[in-house]
Amino acid sequence: LLDQLAAKPATLSAALGEAEARRSHQQRLVLDEKTYRWQHNEDAMAVEKLSDGIRKFAVDAQKLDAWIAAKLA
Repeated sequence: LLDQLAAKPATLSAALGEAEARRSHQQRLVLDEKTYRWQHNEDAMAVEKLSDGIRKFAVDAQKLDAWIAAKLA
């Protein structure tokens, strides 16, 4: 896939820059930690997905530790 992408001539252009952002009618979002945590906790799916990801990462880390220990033994 990387070879195919490298073989294609392509020009990337910025989709959003400072000037476009300033002209945007979108309200600026100011997010401190307290606000982020409140909004995150209001979304049950986000909380569950994050927790699930952390649990799976911990399991994979333990598997990796065991694999490395076996290779070093």
